[in-house]
Amino acid sequence: LQVKDEDRRDDISEIMAMKFFKTLMPKYVYSHPMLQNVENINYLDFDIVVGRDMNTFFKKLLERKLQDREQLPPGVSSVYFFQEHHDDGRNGGEVLHGGVSFLDRTSERCMELWGEEIVAASHDGIERDQKALTKTYHKSRSGEYSDCVLFGLGRSRDLLFPDESDLKNHKDYTFVHVSNNRAHTIPVEIQEEFFVSSDLLVKMLLLLPFQFIS
Repeated sequence: LQVKDEDRRDDISEIMAMKFFKTLMPKYVYSHPMLQNVENINYLDFDIVVGRDMNTFFKKLLERKLQDREQLPPGVSSVYFFQEHHDDGRNGGEVLHGGVSFLDRTSERCMELWGEEIVAASHDGIERDQKALTKTYHKSRSGEYSDCVLFGLGRSRDLLFPDESDLKNHKDYTFVHVSNNRAHTIPVEIQEEFFVSSDLLVKMLLLLPFQFIS
């Protein structure tokens, strides 16, 4: 999917412009003539690895989405994210993890609002899209963004931020987030043993963003 010139952001930093692009997913996917049958999108940042079969996870997610949709007024946009691992938001921290998201045909407005907050954050010198996501979340909850609801999913056994012990014990999670900062603290041989023995090298093919659309 080629980003159009009209959607390029030269008024913000390069890193935030890259993060802004992922907020365009529903706009581009659902308007593409070859993707008219697509209903659901699972976005993954490039440092997210799929760790196990996803059928059970998606079955539960779709069941929840149907239940939530029954409670929402018609026309309200929604997106699902995992809850952030280090703060519940009560202390001013980040609430949702922006590296994995679950979208459908209602999601464009929420992603548009997140994009606006990314631009505003960059103008204020804040180079974290998750800060912008947290702001979007609080505004949706307060009613300022009355046409958008962001849902937080419990991480449970579905999203792992691994440390050395996790890799040694071969913890089995749906999504494994191995960021550069985290990887630097884990010996290379332990990482190699985890990914090879867990057959995750094959699953690394799933790292590309926009991989899961159905």
